Amino acid sequence: MLDTANSDITTVTVTILDNKYKINCKPEEVSALRQSAIHVDQKMRAIKVQSNVTKVDRLAVTVALNLAHDNIVQSEQKEQEITEYKEVIKSLSSKLDQAISRLSNT
Repeated sequence: MLDTANSDITTVTVTILDNKYKINCKPEEVSALRQSAIHVDQKMRAIKVQSNVTKVDRLAVTVALNLAHDNIVQSEQKEQEITEYKEVIKSLSSKLDQAISRLSNT
């Protein structure tokens, strides 16, 4: 997220589980950072309610694992969709080639 060679840095304060954190990021990343903090806060609060985990570090690790898992599952689904689209495109391309060939032969 942060390129230390870039001097154009913004410090953003986000709140997660009523704790404030100052995070450095590029100005164009501020909105995404704020959205990420809200998402993490919501996930941590949900897990805190659903489980007996009360320590912030354990909540953070649990949320990190859940988010990583969700990300991996989404990536795998996207890869599967891309593979399916490629197969459809290949099939359509073959049908077009056949149609063009038939038209060329007439």
